[in-house]
Amino acid sequence: MDQLESIQIQALLDVMEGDFLYHYRRICRWFSTTFHTPLAEVDSLPMEYVLQQFFENRFEDMSKAERKKLALQMTENEAEKKKRLAKEKAGTDDAFAKRIAKKARKDEAEAAAKKKLVDEAARSKVKAMANKEMAGKPDITDLPGFSMNFDGGGNLIPDSGEESFAPPPRK
Repeated sequence: MDQLESIQIQALLDVMEGDFLYHYRRICRWFSTTFHTPLAEVDSLPMEYVLQQFFENRFEDMSKAERKKLALQMTENEAEKKKRLAKEKAGTDDAFAKRIAKKARKDEAEAAAKKKLVDEAARSKVKAMANKEMAGKPDITDLPGFSMNFDGGGNLIPDSGEESFAPPPRK
């Protein structure tokens, strides 16, 4: 394994594990970019100074409500922390259940609406067919440019020179 590959593997491992030194290097890169300071200079600055700038910047971007919530979390004792985490977990489970129920109701409503449309279309089609049957079959012999002749038994009489496509006469 060459040196470049070794460095790549170590960098990937650092990102995947996310230990303190990785996060500090990430913060140093942020500092370098934000304050236009060469990374080598950032490395020579005291760690406390770099971290303070990072956290101040992060907290400035929060709303007052978010800062208050964070302050309460950071100052709670172990018992308060356990109670809060249990409540958050229960809230997360409740929220998940509510989202699932809401989605199920929405899917059910969509299915009912689709069924209603299909039912209405089927009703319209049946009604149109019933009206057509009630009106009787159209008389196709009255169509312009089209003529058909039938004998007394209801059989088609072919025009002169045409073969008969009609079934044999009824008995």
